[in-house]
Amino acid sequence: MRKRTRRSTVAVTPREQDDTGKDAYEIEEILKSKRGRSQQELSYLVKWKGYSKAHNSWVPEADVDAPVLVKAFEKRPKAATTSQQVKSRRGRK
Repeated sequence: MRKRTRRSTVAVTPREQDDTGKDAYEIEEILKSKRGRSQQELSYLVKWKGYSKAHNSWVPEADVDAPVLVKAFEKRPKAATTSQQVKSRRGRK
């Protein structure tokens, strides 16, 4: 499997296989979440166990099989965004 990063294409090999014989990757940590354009598609930015941050990737919620990590992520305090920060972001080009 190849994952595309901003810098280059990096070959990634799985550490193990799941029960069905497919490649299995273990999630170490959930870093961020985002909603798609329809606001129904939730994705998580995940850190893969045994891989560098260059391999972090967005994964659809349906493909994340780590309920403990999802709960831990959801319990973390959200970053406070002030109206001043939002205004300054809008002004950037």
